[in-house]
Amino acid sequence: MESIDSPADKPPRQRRTLEQARDLVSAWRASGLGKEPFCRAQGILRSTLLSSLERVTGSRSPSRSAASFIEVRPAVGAAPALTVEIEPGLRVTGLDIATVVALVQALRGGQP
Repeated sequence: MESIDSPADKPPRQRRTLEQARDLVSAWRASGLGKEPFCRAQGILRSTLLSSLERVTGSRSPSRSAASFIEVRPAVGAAPALTVEIEPGLRVTGLDIATVVALVQALRGGQP
């Protein structure tokens, strides 16, 4: 008869250090991948990346907090050409560079 691991048999969960969390977030950002594909490639849970993001940025992920909308109006007469992908499946298209800058500033809470 095979034994079933009980919770007492498992090693205690070890929390990543802040430096390890920063390294994980840096690796994710440098990869250019979305959260899900990155986590699959690294063999980690999505919650691991999300908790590291929270620790590094000091804020909760938009997917885990209340959604809010920010109004951004395109510049008059601008030639729309750019697409901003905020996360996989969330894209804003037809933007000029000034609008992209305004969007990024708005998403950062007004910080340049």
